[in-house]
Amino acid sequence: MLSGRMLNVIQYIQIKGTTSYKEIAQDLHIKERSVRYDVDRINDSLSMEGKPPLEKHPKGILKYPKDLSLEEVSESNDFLYTSSERISLLLLNLLIRNEDFKISQICNELQVSRSTIKNDMNELSKSLKKSGLTIEYTDHFFLSGPEKKRVPLMNQEFNKYIDLLINPPINFNAFEYHSIHLIHTSFKGISIPQVLVCINEFLEKNEYVLADSSYRWYLSNILCLLWFIIHKKEYPLTLTSLPAYDKDTLSSFQNSLSEIIGCPISKKHLLTMVRYLEYTQTYSNISPTIDLVYAESLTDSLVSKASKVFSLPFKHDSVLIEGLLGHIIPLLERISSHVSICENMIEVLGPDEMEAYRLIKEICLETEPFDQIENEDEFVYFTIYFLASMKRICNIPRKRVLLVCGHGYGTSTMLRETLLSEYQVNITDTIPIYKVPSYPYWRDVDYVLSTTNIHGKLPKPYLLVNPILKTSDYVAIEELGIPRKKLLADFYQIEKQLDFLSLEDKEKVMDILSHELGYQSRPAESKSNVFSSLLRFSQIQLIDGPLEWEEATRTCADPLIENGSIQQEYVDLMIQNVKELGFYSVTDRSFAMLHGKANVGVNQTCLSLLISQEPIHFGDKQTKVIFCLAAKNSKEHIPAVVSLMRMVKTTSLIPDLENSHTVEEVYQHIITHEYEAS
Repeated sequence: MLSGRMLNVIQYIQIKGTTSYKEIAQDLHIKERSVRYDVDRINDSLSMEGKPPLEKHPKGILKYPKDLSLEEVSESNDFLYTSSERISLLLLNLLIRNEDFKISQICNELQVSRSTIKNDMNELSKSLKKSGLTIEYTDHFFLSGPEKKRVPLMNQEFNKYIDLLINPPINFNAFEYHSIHLIHTSFKGISIPQVLVCINEFLEKNEYVLADSSYRWYLSNILCLLWFIIHKKEYPLTLTSLPAYDKDTLSSFQNSLSEIIGCPISKKHLLTMVRYLEYTQTYSNISPTIDLVYAESLTDSLVSKASKVFSLPFKHDSVLIEGLLGHIIPLLERISSHVSICENMIEVLGPDEMEAYRLIKEICLETEPFDQIENEDEFVYFTIYFLASMKRICNIPRKRVLLVCGHGYGTSTMLRETLLSEYQVNITDTIPIYKVPSYPYWRDVDYVLSTTNIHGKLPKPYLLVNPILKTSDYVAIEELGIPRKKLLADFYQIEKQLDFLSLEDKEKVMDILSHELGYQSRPAESKSNVFSSLLRFSQIQLIDGPLEWEEATRTCADPLIENGSIQQEYVDLMIQNVKELGFYSVTDRSFAMLHGKANVGVNQTCLSLLISQEPIHFGDKQTKVIFCLAAKNSKEHIPAVVSLMRMVKTTSLIPDLENSHTVEEVYQHIITHEYEAS
């Protein structure tokens, strides 16, 4: 009798032809001594059946015999499932076949005793408790607990077998056959391959190309939803969507899928499928229900906590902040919709990175609503963002600075700490001015910063600064060539200029640039990184007011229509969203950030500003400052949004805008506060 692990070993050796104990152990993730044990048991079994054994050679080399048929081995052996395989099959049964799931039946199918099944059930129960589910028994076994907890688990199990459903192997082992047979049986004779073909055609018509992991995740969710439809059960997750798809394409997909499964696909189910597809995107379109201010505050909270825990200046890494914001926006939708992405991402982290994962997970669990996350993949994604930031911070070369300060120990210490905290520098020494002529270590110095004017020529570039740095000092220090602890490795502007290339060639160029420059600071900030780059004088309006909110919205958007940046359709949809979803985008007595769906009626990413002398009322809220944002795609505007939120939180931007009397004054306030918040 061969176990599933033994058949996997045989199959591995057959595929390789020649291999070793060590290689098998590494690739199949089992101990080398277990491989040796399995090979001996396999050869004993083959010998008893008169079949050629696996060939053992010196130095642990194994070869597959020419005359051995794996199919004959599988057919001639009673199959003994491993404990993990039995538990996987038990869980699959509980999820998709629990109406007739009885202990005597499963004992017969798995060829084990009742006590073995009970032990396996106990082990399974322990893991299910983490998901808030329990195994109950009346006249049959069944899962008990919230249905919203059941769906992610069901999706996770389907995900394990997607590859086998997409590309069935010529020879299944017994465990694979049992699992796939169970799934096909639960679909009541419906052709799963036809379902997959239908989904693939829909993806192709809409020009979607998904990563393998995203594709598997999407298919497993669709199969899970179809299982509920086929079994006439209420799907417990409610996902809403405003799909930007051709209605005829959607209708065709709906009709084709309904015909394949023999059940009607409702509009609600169709929108759920489309919404799942949107979740596969790295940057989801901004949903009208997501409050950008709230998303930014969560980003800031995570970055601040991580900065304290790791003692690193994460808040100066704009790449990290923009990346986190782009990730948190769709994550908030996943949390509210109880959507779980299961891609087993924990495997990408090495042993040295697990401590960072543990700390980031603790930070997330201390932050609402991230404490509702039940899937470790989400914590892994956060960890990857911060690990990448750590590499960028550590790889920026530090400039060696000689500090000349004649104002006493307290002043020199304050200036030293300011430079160390805000710039990529090492202070090689701090000396009074009288020691400059005789200073012997110039070869260890790149720049000289002094609070006292130095007469005479120095062997290194020199800059006079104030003991307490002013705005002019910050500008001069950066112009001198000393980088701040803020990374500007953002390639949106370059990417826009490469539209003449094919998508594939464009991605190759951006990959090369990212590889070559990704860990370096730039001499100047890319315009697409800053809020002011989207705002022109002609797009700023000052009015006496008051206006009704709808009229104010149209007035704010008028300059963007006049210069061709947006179409009237975008304004109409923006107002419709507010009417349907409420004034979520208005921060009472501060500002309103009005936006619609990315790329619908948008010719180019743009921004306009309306400032009223009298408050404009949005229901119970009121504001004098209204921004209208339109995005050509789902990520181009993120740097500008980050810049605005940072200004609102850390400067007096809104009061200054409210008290402005000219467009020039408004723009000057924005430029000034933008620099202060950077």
